Amino acid sequence: MLTIVQVLTLAKAVPERYLAMIVLSTFACQRWGEAIALQRDGVDLVARTVSVTKACSELNGSVLVVGPTKSRAGVRTASLPALVVPYMQDHLANFTAAGDKALIFTGARGDALRRSNFRTGTRWGSSGRARRYAKRRA
Repeated sequence: MLTIVQVLTLAKAVPERYLAMIVLSTFACQRWGEAIALQRDGVDLVARTVSVTKACSELNGSVLVVGPTKSRAGVRTASLPALVVPYMQDHLANFTAAGDKALIFTGARGDALRRSNFRTGTRWGSSGRARRYAKRRA
């Protein structure tokens, strides 16, 4: 298990476009599919909540499908710790299109984020080195 400092060190090791996704996923307990299906209207930074109502799945490595969460229990309102809010504010201002239905986390061209784009865009292998560094520093 990583400490808060270690998570933030890891998050800061990836390009800024993906930083908020790592912080949100970690501290608001978002699964991959839930995070990439999040839209602006599902996040309330004043109330510090995220409404999880759907998830995105990649079928056969090519088709993205938005549908219900894995189970009815997956539909929930998650609290956002205060430390997540500034990362989300910055991300929404700089990387998310306008409009309530805009996807929050997208690839560099504004398309839905895929695992392969995320791995390539974050240089995740290099980020793993940052994680090992963070563990040694904590």
